[in-house]
Amino acid sequence: MRLLLDTHILIAILMGSTSRLPANIRAILDPLISGRLGDEDETFVSVATLWEMAIKVRLGKLGLGVSIDILPDVIARLGLTILPVEASHALFHVQRNHPRAILSTGCCWPNAPSRGCGW
Repeated sequence: MRLLLDTHILIAILMGSTSRLPANIRAILDPLISGRLGDEDETFVSVATLWEMAIKVRLGKLGLGVSIDILPDVIARLGLTILPVEASHALFHVQRNHPRAILSTGCCWPNAPSRGCGW
């Protein structure tokens, strides 16, 4: 499976607070967190997520307990790939049969309105 993690999911992973996430998201994240990703599994974090986190740290709205400068290394050690933002990513929603899932708390919390997450 190919996943693109949103900012809230990445923060939960980094803070060790995935138990607060909905069960369906924890089930999807379990192979990543337990180190049991298959060869066909790819998990990405957008560079926009790093940008958002850096802004929140600078404004004092997010404390990671580590320097934001080492975040790329931490992400790599988790087996995640930092994905640059390309024009094709902005146009992704028109590619209906592309085999990717975006794991986002925005559309996967219980009782949240459906936004096309596919589950």
